[in-house]
Amino acid sequence: MPEEAQLRSQAWPSFSALLKRPAFHALVLAGACSPDLAFAHGRPIPGLEGFYTGMVHPLSAPPQLLALLALGLLLGQGWPQKFIIVWRAFALAAIAGLALGIAGYGHSLGERALLVIALTASSLTAIAPTWVIVPGRLLAGAGGLFLGMVSTPDPGPLGAMITTITGSYVGANLALFYASGGIGWLRDRFNKPWALIGFRIIAAWIAAISCLMLALNIVS
Repeated sequence: MPEEAQLRSQAWPSFSALLKRPAFHALVLAGACSPDLAFAHGRPIPGLEGFYTGMVHPLSAPPQLLALLALGLLLGQGWPQKFIIVWRAFALAAIAGLALGIAGYGHSLGERALLVIALTASSLTAIAPTWVIVPGRLLAGAGGLFLGMVSTPDPGPLGAMITTITGSYVGANLALFYASGGIGWLRDRFNKPWALIGFRIIAAWIAAISCLMLALNIVS
């Protein structure tokens, strides 16, 4: 019993410190905005169905998912200080990508470009995970641009399109936030050599899958 009490006293300060971190507060806020809570009671809020449909759209295709996972692995190495700097490039580029997507540009090359971004980001994570700021900003900007291009809805009523596009934008940013924040938290929680090697192995697998899908995309 005394040993158990001692262990609890040692664990409580680290938990209290976690609750006070801005990154933890941001993750809680992001979770509150997730579509899972919106559907918790069976159906979304009336009039916002398109918003929640748009939120999950960035995760609906393998190229988009691979790009977000690869960027999350790379940007999570600099969580949270460096991530905030790089995230701005992603957020601004995503707006430009959505505008280009609405205008009808980039749909044909968007998925292939996302696979190239996934391959590059995951390879960089596996080889040089400390290089976050400059290459991370470029890759995040390119990822946001092409992700926005392929996340636009089909033509329809203006109000419905704006709602869905807004959901796509929020969903893409939340997905990158969750991926990077999750990796950053795991790095802080398990700051051991075996954990860092594990991240590199995951990045290498994502790079291999992205390379294979890119080759199939080019051939087809």
